[in-house]
Amino acid sequence: MELGDQKPSQLLRKMQDLARNRVTKETLVVMWQNHLPPSVRGVLAVTNENDLEKLATIADKVMETATPIPSIAAVEGKSPTQNKDDLVIAHLDKISERLEKLESRSRKHWQKGNRRRYRSRSRSSSESRTRGKTPEDPNWLCYYHYRYKNRANKCVQPCNWKKDVKPSEN
Repeated sequence: MELGDQKPSQLLRKMQDLARNRVTKETLVVMWQNHLPPSVRGVLAVTNENDLEKLATIADKVMETATPIPSIAAVEGKSPTQNKDDLVIAHLDKISERLEKLESRSRKHWQKGNRRRYRSRSRSSSESRTRGKTPEDPNWLCYYHYRYKNRANKCVQPCNWKKDVKPSEN
């Protein structure tokens, strides 16, 4: 049973007719109030009235003065299969984006590797020495020998430039 377009007092009378003294007054009040809008239930909850007819009159007055809050139900325009298709398409789009990013990274990495190899092949034999990263490294070359090779005028020890050639000091 719904309130619909009826007044709360009309709903109460219908419920009383259907109950015909088979349920207690308290049960009937609870069932009736459960069919009322929350705003009306709130007002009835704070009243000290116990007379059911007076409660119905109060509920009628609240319904008359209260502005009805329109309720709008959401309507789904797509069928469930369309929703699944949309989810799959969105997921595939994300996967495609990630794949493109990976391919781009891979291409950049591959190009960097080829540039390094190309440079290392094009070095002359006098440039073939590699500079160690720290002075403790046995292949470490000071800045001057690493940069200027045989033309270096200075040397910082412990440089591992060709031992048989004495570096000239400036």
